[in-house]
Amino acid sequence: MWAVLLLALWIALTDNTRPWELVAGAACALAAAAMLRAVAAGAGLRLAVRRAWVTRCLAAPWWAVRDSALVLRAVVTRRPAAGRMRAVPFEASGHQPLDRGRRALVLGAGSAGPNQYAVTESGEDEVLVVHELVPAAEVTAAGIVREP
Repeated sequence: MWAVLLLALWIALTDNTRPWELVAGAACALAAAAMLRAVAAGAGLRLAVRRAWVTRCLAAPWWAVRDSALVLRAVVTRRPAAGRMRAVPFEASGHQPLDRGRRALVLGAGSAGPNQYAVTESGEDEVLVVHELVPAAEVTAAGIVREP
């Protein structure tokens, strides 16, 4: 599963589907997934994610387009940079595989767009700290792992 996700990320980032480069990307994705498993096993760490969370991450290309439009509009209209750090409620505590997976997914996939970057989470305060270049109505990262 990790190799497939990593290959999909590679294709999305490089926008390249030439056959030999896909083979190279697949080989690198397999190697990275194997290393991920080896390091996790060596450290005794396990991650688990819910299918709904991964499904929400499929919208990452849309987040990149949406955030790029926000940032580009700010540049074109020459508005002064109004970047800010923002803390949003986020259940970050716990050491179970699902808790670790939640944190990893939010910090990784939650930074897919250029406008918002998930900086850190605090299990003590149960907040997620996000940097925004242009203030937005919602924080994408927090929405990835929301429960219905």
